[in-house]
Amino acid sequence: MDFTRQQRLKSFLKPRLTIFLLPFIVVSLSACSAIGLAYNNADTLLLSQLDSYLDLDSRQELFAREKAAAFFAWHRQEELPEYASWLRSIKSKIASGASDAQIAQLASEVNLRMDKALQKLAPDLAELALTLSPTQLERLKEKYAENAAQLSKEYLSKTPAEQQEKRFESLLSSIQRLYGSLQAEQKERLRAVSDARPLNHKFLLAERLRRQQDVMETLARINKQRLSTEVATREIKALFERFSPSPDAQRRAYFEQVNQGAYRAIALMSNLATKEQRAFAQERLESWAGDLTVLVARK
Repeated sequence: MDFTRQQRLKSFLKPRLTIFLLPFIVVSLSACSAIGLAYNNADTLLLSQLDSYLDLDSRQELFAREKAAAFFAWHRQEELPEYASWLRSIKSKIASGASDAQIAQLASEVNLRMDKALQKLAPDLAELALTLSPTQLERLKEKYAENAAQLSKEYLSKTPAEQQEKRFESLLSSIQRLYGSLQAEQKERLRAVSDARPLNHKFLLAERLRRQQDVMETLARINKQRLSTEVATREIKALFERFSPSPDAQRRAYFEQVNQGAYRAIALMSNLATKEQRAFAQERLESWAGDLTVLVARK
């Protein structure tokens, strides 16, 4: 699988959306022309990610492989039909234009589906956590430190103007994936809304570090106390609940403002869209929904 597909699938598997640039989480997967290949390799990618962070032994690898295959079999049959229905349900909003509140509701609906998937994974992750060795937990700590250094360089090395431009380009790319090419005036209107959002990558980095620390402490506690699988599962579910929103009031307010700005930009585009762009978006949504339906049928 190529790097681009892996990156899309990594986004699909993230525990929660840090910032809702678009409420179309499934779009990142559906946008791939080889959606079937990408989805059918999702369990392999998940296993690869676990191994890279924990260096699984042969028994753990077999366990993780079996559980990942079972999870995606469940997800294909239970969740993909819901995503397909959801994509079709928002076509009317594309046709008539949406409000900020409606876009926020779409984001909430996607997060509920993501939460359901995490709840499904929790017992298996808890069982795996109980088998981790001190060496594996130390490896996780080292990998997180490497990630933190990379993220710090990525987030903080650019000037505020460069950061703002990169954020706008990301938003624009996502919107054009749905609506096709935009007019110059539309881009300028979107840029104004995007640039009005607060921008503080130090908050973003701090929140990522908080979550990583929480993961390490939770896994160490599960392992050290030799909890039952039932209690360990509750610990994992509680960990997921702590991912978002941030317990830090200042960072929580920041992310809420960023999210609201993103919703505003998406709603604005839905109302600025031309007749041709609306038709393009409706066709795109139906195509993505059809791709997911085909995936379900293939089993």
